[in-house]
Amino acid sequence: MRGFFVRILLNGLALFVVDYLLEGFHIDGWAPLLVVSVLLSVANAFLLPLLKIITFPITLITLGLWSLALNALLFLGVVWLVNGVEVDSLWWGIGAWLGYSILVVLLSKLVS
Repeated sequence: MRGFFVRILLNGLALFVVDYLLEGFHIDGWAPLLVVSVLLSVANAFLLPLLKIITFPITLITLGLWSLALNALLFLGVVWLVNGVEVDSLWWGIGAWLGYSILVVLLSKLVS
């Protein structure tokens, strides 16, 4: 359970940094940041593994590129659900997902 809360904090920190660095990705306050962090943690812990199992044949056919697209779609879907988080275009959304993903990996390495 402690690891899940650490994951929420890492997600929140990564989203905060992405919001600060990218002008096309906006989070309007702490409440939407917390909601997106929790939803991304839950989606990555429960929904993403299930979707990866279901879409495994597509992942094989595309030599793993579908896995990247699935992660990006999940990120953009969660961001779209939360009021107070805005993405100016698809490219800003992909950039936000890429920055978020890199930061979460780096922060996870620092914590563990």
